[in-house]
Amino acid sequence: MHESEILGTIILTVLMALAVISGIGGGGIIVSLLMSFYKLNTREAIAVSGFTIFLGSISRFIITLKKRHPEKDAPVIDYSLANIMLPTVLVGSLFGVFLNLMLPALMLQICLSVVLTCLAL
Repeated sequence: MHESEILGTIILTVLMALAVISGIGGGGIIVSLLMSFYKLNTREAIAVSGFTIFLGSISRFIITLKKRHPEKDAPVIDYSLANIMLPTVLVGSLFGVFLNLMLPALMLQICLSVVLTCLAL
């Protein structure tokens, strides 16, 4: 392991912990850090980012599965909201996978930059 990979692992661990605590995936952060610290190309970084977010989501689900809402007799997870969001998330993921396969690396980087800029505003 190179020094940049060790530093990247530390930074990614801290940032992913903050992303999970705040309830966001952190995919935009992960992709750029994977590309700079681990020297992955755009396609590889996007794939690793998706897998990392998936693992974070699964772990967060397992942690909160048995927890109850503090003010009412209900689980912390709002399953009705998940039922509404899940189809759109799946369609968006499928669309993203197709774009990742079809577009050249430069176009992927431009698309990621535009999305992150819009999200930052």
